[in-house]
Amino acid sequence: MCLTSIWLCLASITGINGGRCGSRGDIVFVLDESGSIKPYNFNKMISFVRDIVTKFVVNKNQIQFGLVTYSYGASADFQLNTYSDTRNILNALGRVRYAGGSTNTAGALHYLRTSSFSYTNGKSSFLTKSSQKQ
Repeated sequence: MCLTSIWLCLASITGINGGRCGSRGDIVFVLDESGSIKPYNFNKMISFVRDIVTKFVVNKNQIQFGLVTYSYGASADFQLNTYSDTRNILNALGRVRYAGGSTNTAGALHYLRTSSFSYTNGKSSFLTKSSQKQ
């Protein structure tokens, strides 16, 4: 399976509420869409993301999701603050298409660190360094 191609970044996720994770946090999935992955495996990764999204209560005060895809370069298919409910995220995942190309994992992780988890792109204000357990 291509789960090794998925980088799941979790920030401060705790607790489960009635079978659905109901705590607070920001989750950005980073999916490899390079040529070695092929469309079938890319679609398996999208299905995995869909399954995870349905396990959480999604809104700006609890869990937010973002999606970054990469091959040679990285780009956000949607940021943390793009969608505030599960239905819209699932619809957006249905529109993501495989692109192919070369692989630049370092570039994707740099994009994730410098762009995806910025306040401009929806980083939750309750996720600060001082609130994280050391």
